[in-house]
Amino acid sequence: MKHLDRYILREGLPVFVFGLFLYVAFGLISNLLPRAQWMGTAEPISILKWLALQMPAATVQALPIAGLLAVMLAFGRLARENELLVMQAGGISLLRVARLRNGWCPGPTGPPYWFTGTSWYPSAPPSSAW
Repeated sequence: MKHLDRYILREGLPVFVFGLFLYVAFGLISNLLPRAQWMGTAEPISILKWLALQMPAATVQALPIAGLLAVMLAFGRLARENELLVMQAGGISLLRVARLRNGWCPGPTGPPYWFTGTSWYPSAPPSSAW
């Protein structure tokens, strides 16, 4: 990994981790609030176990959003401080700068979809619907 790739990764990785934590927390809270009336009678340890079981589904949904947030904020900061312009002036193309992003974003978002059997595209309606 080249120095430029490490620099861009250092810009985006903290934002990715923060975004992942934030969106997973939002996902868990959105699962918890509709069931709050039934949670009053349950034991706290069983509620924590239930939340732990909800964590993989919330993580799968949060990974793409956290990746998008990290890319937008990292490259936005690089553009705001004219670092992308300096890279172009130094002879580095924007495709070279985006190479890490193109390889990094599908990395954390692809395997959860493959392992869970979730489709990237919505299924077509049945033929009888027409």
